[in-house]
Amino acid sequence: MELPNALYLGIGGIATLLAFGVFRDHYDRQWVLRGDVTANRLRLYARTMIVLWSLAALCVLSWRVAGFDLASLGFKVPSGWRAWVSFSVVGLAIAQLGFVVYRAAVSEEARENVRRKLESGARLDLIMPGSAREHRRFRGLALTAGTTEEIIFRGFLIGTLAMVLPLWVAAAVATLVFVLAHAYQGTTGMLRTIPISALLAVLFVIGGSLWPVMLLHAAADLIGGEASRLAYSKPPTS
Repeated sequence: MELPNALYLGIGGIATLLAFGVFRDHYDRQWVLRGDVTANRLRLYARTMIVLWSLAALCVLSWRVAGFDLASLGFKVPSGWRAWVSFSVVGLAIAQLGFVVYRAAVSEEARENVRRKLESGARLDLIMPGSAREHRRFRGLALTAGTTEEIIFRGFLIGTLAMVLPLWVAAAVATLVFVLAHAYQGTTGMLRTIPISALLAVLFVIGGSLWPVMLLHAAADLIGGEASRLAYSKPPTS
């Protein structure tokens, strides 16, 4: 099957995002981590949200112009066993992530474990919030990423690739592209995104719906930000 020409708009947008990734990372590190880091990081968060919402809108537009409805993009609620599997896995994953935050809130050892993971190879210094203002805006970024990246990389990219590839191959390729889009985190950071990326792809293929994967993705980012806040906060004095 040939791809409708309109879908190349979304594909081109994704390719542009990847192509400028390395340059963007180098430039952002030169810019954000010098001078007023908080102000610069807030601007980076705002710019990233604008880019992600714009690309998600472009993908939705190209999908609709190609003649497909929003339900086929994933904007539908899963039903039957697919709904049970999808939301059960999401619930268990969020509960596990939430337990990490709970442990970080009550245990210095747990906070040290979080700090060790954050500092062990992944290049998260560019996006990891530090000040209270950064954490507040980071929550908006987390919700944005959880929504838009699922539209882009799961709904649109898997749906488009599945027109020319077997479904599970399309999901695997889309997962690889999603991991490459996180190249700014370095090799270690990219490797760490593989399990959650694969889980999101599997859940999307099983449920055929964006809602469970959006929920899990946004929750994972929000919980990660909260865990980092607790990890670097001063312990209460008795």
